[in-house]
Amino acid sequence: MIDQQFWIEGRNQCASAPAPKACTIRSYAERAHLLRQGSAIVRTKDPDRLTEGPLAFRCAGFNTLIAATFFSTQPGVVYLKWANTSVTLSQVQSDSGTQYIGKDYLGNYSFWQNGNVVLFQKPGSGEMSCTAEPVG
Repeated sequence: MIDQQFWIEGRNQCASAPAPKACTIRSYAERAHLLRQGSAIVRTKDPDRLTEGPLAFRCAGFNTLIAATFFSTQPGVVYLKWANTSVTLSQVQSDSGTQYIGKDYLGNYSFWQNGNVVLFQKPGSGEMSCTAEPVG
């Protein structure tokens, strides 16, 4: 319960953030990702399929797995986490597949998925081809 209270306090601080909406979306996405990551029950008790993940992706030229939790909201959101970094990206219109974009103080991010084809780009790198890996 302490971690829930800590999370509520952090979420409430979004009201005074420079971008309150983005802060709130990120806060909820991060919390849902942590809850889903830590509990098989939470991952399986979503009959409406509003969330999926975390799923693991390995990207060429990137030395760590990326955990991704997807949210079926309007617009859709993906929460990506690797090493000590995380970013929340929003879904944008795409001619094919599903594309998410976003930015932080480092620059722009992109995550695009079309079937088994996944491309990820972070600030300072080119597009990296990624493959899904079993989560275990």
